[in-house]
Amino acid sequence: EYCDQSLPSLMEVYLEETLDLVILFEEKKLEEEITYEYQEGVKEDELSLIHF
Repeated sequence: EYCDQSLPSLMEVYLEETLDLVILFEEKKLEEEITYEYQEGVKEDELSLIHF
């Protein structure tokens, strides 16, 4: 009986932790994509400067 009662709360904690990790991961991925796009944009600007 004791185990049955403690299990759901453990699962809840686990799910919350996992969710936090997923959110952190998604945010990090977003940041990396934005940084990458920014760097690509800078490269293109440099190229266009060379053309002029």
